[in-house]
Formats: sequence, structure tokens, C-alpha cells
Amino acid sequence: MLEGGSRSDVIMRSKDAPFDRHGNLPRGYLRAAEASGGFWMVSESGVPTLFADDGMGGIEAVAYRVARTEYQKQMDFEQEVALLVDDLLPEATARAISAALGD
Repeated sequence: MLEGGSRSDVIMRSKDAPFDRHGNLPRGYLRAAEASGGFWMVSESGVPTLFADDGMGGIEAVAYRVARTEYQKQMDFEQEVALLVDDLLPEATARAISAALGD
């Protein structure tokens, strides 16, 4: 979320869970974990948690269901674009004009 904000009723992956190239749980991972014996249980902290086989005879927490998350603004998108345009456009324009005029 570039602009920040909040979301309600969110599934968050644990630090031990696998993730895709975007840092999210892979598509279908929760269903696969549940189908292979994973189970939801309210943890001691009161958070609904998905536990799954850790591959070594134990279980590990792989996801949490939280009521609300808050996101801080990570960057000013408009400012970043303006900086890139200011930096790259003059050079690209000069090359295009030069090519068009045969310089």
C-alpha cells in the first residue's frame, strides 16, 4: 500500500510460512495446509492461528487471522514519478530530437 491505510479481517503469514515473490502466501497455500492436516486454533494470545506440519514431526504456526492491520505510507508515489521524469525526460527528449534531426 503506497498510500498507507488499514484493512479488516486479514490473513497474515507467519515468519516461518513460505512466501511468493511479493512476500505473500502462495496461492492455494492455506487450502493445501488445511487439506494436509493443518488446523485453525485460537492461540494463547487470542489470535486465530493456522498450524501445519513442520516436516519434522511437530507443528508450526503458518498464518494468523487479525481483525485489523495498519499500513504506514511507504513512499510518495507522485514525488517519485516527478523525480524520475525530471531526471530522465530531458535526456530522452534530447536523444529523440537529435535522432529526428539526424544529428
